[in-house]
Amino acid sequence: MANALSNLEPEMLARAVDFLYLSETRSTYNIEDEIPDNNRSAKFRRLLEQAGEPGALSEEQLVQWQSQIVGPLSIEASYRNSQNWLSRPGGRLRNIADFIPPPPTLVDSMMDSVAEVAALAAGRGLHPVLAAACSSFGLVYVHPFLDGNGRLHRFLLHHVLRQAGFTPAGVVLPLSARMLKDLPRYSALLKSYSRPRTELLDYLLDAESATILVRSPQPAWLYAYFDATEMCEFILECVKLCVEEDLLDEVAYLRAHDLTVRELGNWLDMRQSQLNTLIDVIVQGHGKLSRNKRKLAERLSDAEVERMEATVNSRFAEYFERHAP
Repeated sequence: MANALSNLEPEMLARAVDFLYLSETRSTYNIEDEIPDNNRSAKFRRLLEQAGEPGALSEEQLVQWQSQIVGPLSIEASYRNSQNWLSRPGGRLRNIADFIPPPPTLVDSMMDSVAEVAALAAGRGLHPVLAAACSSFGLVYVHPFLDGNGRLHRFLLHHVLRQAGFTPAGVVLPLSARMLKDLPRYSALLKSYSRPRTELLDYLLDAESATILVRSPQPAWLYAYFDATEMCEFILECVKLCVEEDLLDEVAYLRAHDLTVRELGNWLDMRQSQLNTLIDVIVQGHGKLSRNKRKLAERLSDAEVERMEATVNSRFAEYFERHAP
């Protein structure tokens, strides 16, 4: 990680990281099919910036994080004291649980174990990526809250990696963006734990009244042990791609963008903000300004737009090659 950052100018790295914070914030909510408002996005951004602060993982800490992630009506003061479940959304009441997490009586002890695994990274007892993967997936499998568990699980990855010194202070890896790109694999990892355990349970679910009765025992051994090999491999791949592709790709984008601005500024009289927007839109169109976006350059002639496009295509040639449709 340090080697990948050592050759980057501090100002360029700061600009790239700023975009990666935005990408991570949007992606972790997109995985939940949510679009946060500006206030919630800003709160999650601040939370990401604070990841890695010293201290053991505790209920108090997780409660505080959960309050920053969910909406005001979903804030909880402690771990859950009722049985929760996950069920795929649908137009009709399915009365089928896709995952029934551990009962509330097991949450405290299992979360203590999650904290112990997370601490292994800072204590150098386990590689940071392995500790982050095991503790974060452990958290989402316990599902200690009624809401926000998925986002907490992905945030915990950042916290453990930065606390262990793996991710430098101020730098964020767009792990959720990587998960979003490989969502079927990520979902399969979650189901590899949830499905076999839920299939062993006898329960009565009434979606209309939002109640569940689990009629069979839910022993600790059913939930407390799982093979984390595939989870660790997945997170390790995500980390590798974030460092080797995403971070460097954003730096390449910024370098090409700066060169384009400098070249266009030699002949084009336009506000900096409008010019930045036009360049970004042309890049999004893979070198072309679409008809729908033509109004952004309504004061420019067709010849001037073509000249802009030619400049963008020249400066972003390598970028376009890596991002071919």
